[in-house]
Amino acid sequence: MTSGALDNSYQLSDADSEELVARRTARAQLSPYVDFDTLPLTARMIRSAAEAKGAPADVLRRLGELDPELEILDAEALWEALGYNAEPSA
Repeated sequence: MTSGALDNSYQLSDADSEELVARRTARAQLSPYVDFDTLPLTARMIRSAAEAKGAPADVLRRLGELDPELEILDAEALWEALGYNAEPSA
């Protein structure tokens, strides 16, 4: 017996698929500028480190949208705070 995930019987809607791709792309663009081994850090510290690593303006803008005092415990918490969690919308 094959699950839907393996036989392609389960598919995301076009909107959810596009949203998932956008989230993955955003995470991939931001990841090189965040040292996940140093977490937990505040959003301000993450942005400062990304700036020091030469992050592009778009990455810095996205990090700057976070509350500077927000403590980010791990990668999943960062993605959640930025709205880049892996789950498609309901």
